[in-house]
Amino acid sequence: MRPADTQGDVYVLSFPKCGRTWLRLLMAKAISAARGIPMEVCRDLALTGFSAVDSTVPRIVFRHDDRVPWRTPAGLFRNKGFYRDRKVVLLVRDIRDTAAFAADAAPAAPHRLDRTP
Repeated sequence: MRPADTQGDVYVLSFPKCGRTWLRLLMAKAISAARGIPMEVCRDLALTGFSAVDSTVPRIVFRHDDRVPWRTPAGLFRNKGFYRDRKVVLLVRDIRDTAAFAADAAPAAPHRLDRTP
């Protein structure tokens, strides 16, 4: 884990293609509107910029835990002790919807989805 990530108040964990960017945009708009902080503070949808301007806004860190798409099940890091006693949101999406989305995206990025039997 990168050192900057250890300073989060809340961690939003997700697998790829689960709607993380969509959720970040919604949260950024909501925080910006509620606190009167310009969206420009939130560069690249990194919500941590809001907490730098207003200390009452929690430092929200979004991440794909453990780089799951690039590992085999045996290669996954099983110790999640870092998250003990921390606020964690696990963002999930119905696997059928995720698979359909990945299949639809495959023609645009054929290297990302192996369609061999």
